[in-house]
Amino acid sequence: MTLRSMLLCLLLAAVPSAVLADGATPPSKDETYLLNQMVRIPSLSVWDSPTQEWRAPLGNEGVLPTAKVRILHLWGTYCVPCQEEFPILKQMDLQLRADYKGDVQFLFVADSQSTGGAMKDFMAAHHAGMPAGLLFRDTENKLASALLAALPQQGVSQGRAETPSERSLSLPVTLLLDGDNVVRMAVVGSLVRRRGEVVNGIAQLHRTLSALIPTGKTKVANKKDRSFQ
Repeated sequence: MTLRSMLLCLLLAAVPSAVLADGATPPSKDETYLLNQMVRIPSLSVWDSPTQEWRAPLGNEGVLPTAKVRILHLWGTYCVPCQEEFPILKQMDLQLRADYKGDVQFLFVADSQSTGGAMKDFMAAHHAGMPAGLLFRDTENKLASALLAALPQQGVSQGRAETPSERSLSLPVTLLLDGDNVVRMAVVGSLVRRRGEVVNGIAQLHRTLSALIPTGKTKVANKKDRSFQ
């Protein structure tokens, strides 16, 4: 474990990982299982508005290396809760851009089932409520499969020993990542009633990371035993 990681763990241990307001939804078991895992973000496709299709990223499109905090939001064009929460996420994204000046990056990642045709129809119906930045797609389903591998298998009690490839991720999922892409907060389900909880978590994590002492080679993470493949 690097010095950066040790300092971060100590600082986060001093405060709750998420401050729940009265009446807020408590973390689910799935959310707990995802905590402290490293997420390897695969190469993602980018939605190209002029051509109305998914394409390979160009230049530096994708993960910003300078971001201290990343919000990884996984969704699907067929997901009704995802449709309902996007106007709220659009507002959050705009506010975060203004408040953190590039220190916080929102990554909106559609799953592999959200094909070009499905995305085109979705944008025609919901474009006004969508975020202004880039929209990505987990084309090869690598990200969803990695997350499923970290979650307990479902249906085993009914005799169905399902593998990650035989299951689908329950969407939406929102992961709050530090600069090493380690999950520091996870929300499985809609953010409609949990916006304040997530915003507080972002502010807390940003303060914690900003308080870390620069140590030079701090980006070399040694978390292979807890990372997604």
